[in-house]
Amino acid sequence: MVAPTGSGKTLAAFLWSIDRLVRASDDEPEPARRCRIVYVSPLKALAADVERNLRSPLTGIRQAAARRGEAVREVRVGLRTGDTPARERRTFATAPPDVLVTTPESLFLVLTSGAREGLAGVETIIVDEIHALAGTKRGAHLAVTLERLDALLDRPAQRVGLSATVRPVDAVAAFLAGARSPADGGRDVVVVQPPATKRLRIDVEVPVPDLADLRATPLAVPAGAGGGLPPLPDGEPDLSGPAAVPLPLPGDAAGSGPGRSPRSSIWPHVEERIVDLVAADTGADEVAHQAAGRVQRSTLVFTNSRRGAERLTARLNELWAERQGEDVLDPGTIRAAQVQAQSGASAGIEPVVARAHHGSMSRAERTRTETELKEGRLPAVVATSSLELGIDMGAIDLVVQVGSPPSVASGLQRLGRAGHQVGAESHGVIFPTFRGDLVPATVVAQRMLAGEIEQVHVLRNPSTCSRSRSSRWSRWTSGRWTTWRPWSGARCRSSSSPTAPSPRSSTCWPAATRARSSPSCGRAWCGTARRARSPRGRAPGASR
Repeated sequence: MVAPTGSGKTLAAFLWSIDRLVRASDDEPEPARRCRIVYVSPLKALAADVERNLRSPLTGIRQAAARRGEAVREVRVGLRTGDTPARERRTFATAPPDVLVTTPESLFLVLTSGAREGLAGVETIIVDEIHALAGTKRGAHLAVTLERLDALLDRPAQRVGLSATVRPVDAVAAFLAGARSPADGGRDVVVVQPPATKRLRIDVEVPVPDLADLRATPLAVPAGAGGGLPPLPDGEPDLSGPAAVPLPLPGDAAGSGPGRSPRSSIWPHVEERIVDLVAADTGADEVAHQAAGRVQRSTLVFTNSRRGAERLTARLNELWAERQGEDVLDPGTIRAAQVQAQSGASAGIEPVVARAHHGSMSRAERTRTETELKEGRLPAVVATSSLELGIDMGAIDLVVQVGSPPSVASGLQRLGRAGHQVGAESHGVIFPTFRGDLVPATVVAQRMLAGEIEQVHVLRNPSTCSRSRSSRWSRWTSGRWTTWRPWSGARCRSSSSPTAPSPRSSTCWPAATRARSSPSCGRAWCGTARRARSPRGRAPGASR
């Protein structure tokens, strides 16, 4: 299913399966076979967002059924990611939810553990933002996981892929269906791509007149920013002397006189301009004086690195505090462990206007940032790709991209966070950070407006994925090492040696990846080596 961001693709994918779940006329499934829908998201933040957003339509369905006097089945939604507590993971095998929201890696771990019995009743698999997976080894890893899941079921599950920026559609649809033909037990693919347009407004803005001569552009100090030393009281002599004169920066031209500190970096100008955009877009000037006020609009700022996100967040909060007339400590005053961003690079201001969000932050910090942004209580969030795909984060009217977007598809996904409603306009501002970044930013913006997305090249025979997957499935049974074949679930008793096969020497790969027979196995797809040793040279259970 291909449609622009904010058009309701995810809910449309869920509706058919939810309709079958809530009908009370069907027989109640066994507790261990209760899970019917698996939603796979490439991002933990997107998975958590979908889990929250499913509550509203399910509540509406129950209320509508109650008004009509109809009985509906209670639908439970569960979340399984790297942030899920161990206690909730253990209960999945015996009491799985009706809808499981997870990531590719967590789904693989469920299938590899004893909790896979909780997936025996799955009927529908929804893969969101499939364009971000199809062309990577992570997508190849997921393809093997989906085939393993089909081998566990009574019949193959229906697969639904969702994307707003995918090209070519046919290649990604074939990736979703799998390598088997319909005659060999595969599945047919139907592409749903209704005609739709998304209104975009993209501005490529340079905050200085000349990127080649940054020192010629003095930094404007806003009113109330508190730049320089405070004035002396009447009658008090000035004893500061020449030490109060700003020192020229290294490389400055001679004669750049006192009273002006030339800036050889574009970052102060970018930071000041972003604060102006945040204040104008969110109405933060009025909200700052309300103790429990609600910001009507928010701004989402994207950077291309986690370090840049944290440092930019710290500077935005410092600049906002200076504009409000608050005292800002010198950088390095607070210890690095007490403040977000790098040692000596931040003054440690509380996040009054912006918070950072990226994958290395704790679950509590990420959840707090997502909640405040979704509820409209946070004027701005500075994020990396952790908030890029498919996330509905409330009333975001402006997206700021610092630096050229990594790709056209990534730029469209980030820009789509603004105006994430049907028919709404998405507005974004791109700030090039150096001269060489100006041309890529302009070209990417033009291609975004034209819809010229990069092609996705699906990987063929990624041997590293096959090697890492198959080496995990060897186990000692009935006096032999049994290795599971990833694609079909078949197994090959490849060695009767009482020593464990090494991950590098005993693997079962498809013939297209590596067709080599071995002395201990005649199968063409098995690559068992002659020597196989465990880390200690013994099989499990062997005596010393």
